[in-house]
Amino acid sequence: MDRAISAYVRQCADHAMDDILGMMTVRSVLDEMVNDVEVWELENERIRLAAELHHTKALLTQATINERLEWDHKQKMVQQMHTYRIQGKELALKLQKQVQELAFQVAQHKNVEDELEEAKEKLASMGSLTRELARTQREIRDIHRKQGLQNLLRPSQNQSIPRSPVLTGFLRCPDKVLMVVFSYLTAYDVMRMSMTSKPWKLRISTLFGVEPPIKIPTIAPPIRKPSTISDKSQLAKADEVLKNLSNREMKYFHDLILRMKQLEGSVAQLKAEKEDVGARLQAAEDVRDFLMEKLKDLEEALALSMEEKSKADAQFQLDREVLAYLDAKSQELEDELNYSNTQCEELKAHLERIIREHQSKTQVMEDMLRHISLEKHELETHAKTQKKLLIKEVRTLRAENARLNRDNQTYRDQLSYLKRALLDQID
Repeated sequence: MDRAISAYVRQCADHAMDDILGMMTVRSVLDEMVNDVEVWELENERIRLAAELHHTKALLTQATINERLEWDHKQKMVQQMHTYRIQGKELALKLQKQVQELAFQVAQHKNVEDELEEAKEKLASMGSLTRELARTQREIRDIHRKQGLQNLLRPSQNQSIPRSPVLTGFLRCPDKVLMVVFSYLTAYDVMRMSMTSKPWKLRISTLFGVEPPIKIPTIAPPIRKPSTISDKSQLAKADEVLKNLSNREMKYFHDLILRMKQLEGSVAQLKAEKEDVGARLQAAEDVRDFLMEKLKDLEEALALSMEEKSKADAQFQLDREVLAYLDAKSQELEDELNYSNTQCEELKAHLERIIREHQSKTQVMEDMLRHISLEKHELETHAKTQKKLLIKEVRTLRAENARLNRDNQTYRDQLSYLKRALLDQID
């Protein structure tokens, strides 16, 4: 009986211990599973938030790079616009200078045309002088035809040998000095200076590459032959004729001789004037040719300047179109930059919102972990307390079992003693 009671007590203690251990094992397994599930969820949430944060950082970095590229491109476009503006100003100044030069050339061309008109008028006046000279030459030829008698009465004068011109004053200066002096004079002044004297005319013609006027060979008077017998007889006849002339006829003949001398002086003066007018006419023709060449050069320069002006206008129009395109492009880039700035601000706000949500979720998870750790600590404390109680209970049961064993032994001893006593009484 004691053995059965002890076995039953032991069995009950073992069942209670097994139940407690099973409950603790199940509780620990369940706690571990819950902890594993929560840790897995937290880890997944952390990985997802880390991926979102990485993606957001990548987008922010890309937006920053795009913004920097757009800013660099905008700065480059601004620099190009500034360069184009400077080039446009330089082209405008260059065009203005060319227009001023063209206006100056046009004014010079007008002055040359005025000088050409004056030269034409002078040529016309020289033509009238030429006609007067021709009429005077006709008169001189008529007078020469009437000079036969005078040639018989007096010997012819010897031909004066022209002396070479003496270089005095500015004529002694070198060509470079004269060209510097002529640069301060007009063409008309140079032409008038060439008409002052033959040395100046030859010097100026040589300087400007103009061929000197062809000298008209002067007809030398006939060389008087030595008087022959026939001449002497004619002189004798002339003396007789003179002796037979009356005072009135002598006076008329003397007046005729004086008139012939005056006409000879007029003829010499007209010859000098003719030569001077011829030289002036030749110089005027040379100046006219020079002015015509200068006019052709000015016309070519004017055509070239007009062509350059048209090219400059086309280039200016092209520059204006380029500037308009650059302005439109810069406006478009500014709009894109504003749009990228707006997107960047939106991404920053979204990133801040995600960071706040992540922080809030992290805080919640930390609170949950703290609460779970507190619960775990409480469960561990409760399990320890239960374990201590169970150990005390087991010790109590073991002490009770030992006491029961002792009682059982006592009862068995008493039983054996009673059995022996009964057996002794029976015997």
